[in-house]
Amino acid sequence: MTRPGKLSWKGALLQGQASLQAEAVDTNNADDLVCPITQERFVDPVIAADGVSYEREAIQAWISLWPDDELLLSPVRNEKLPHRALMTDVRARQRLAEMVRVVRG
Repeated sequence: MTRPGKLSWKGALLQGQASLQAEAVDTNNADDLVCPITQERFVDPVIAADGVSYEREAIQAWISLWPDDELLLSPVRNEKLPHRALMTDVRARQRLAEMVRVVRG
């Protein structure tokens, strides 16, 4: 039993889930779904070693400009990237997919 004004754990969970869904489908607030290199909405988002999300083709082109690993810098942070590996940004992909579902109805 919960006190008046307090949510049960199920209520809090459902409220949190609804909040996340609302955030995920807000097509007007998608600034974090834009590549800092191209300034365009992601199609194939990845995370580089600097922890920043980029469009895959854009960051691959950037990385190819630096043949020497010792000189490889982050295009956003201007710090040395410790490696060239890229990881798919699953969260950004999920948000993009949800936006498409909402727009298509």
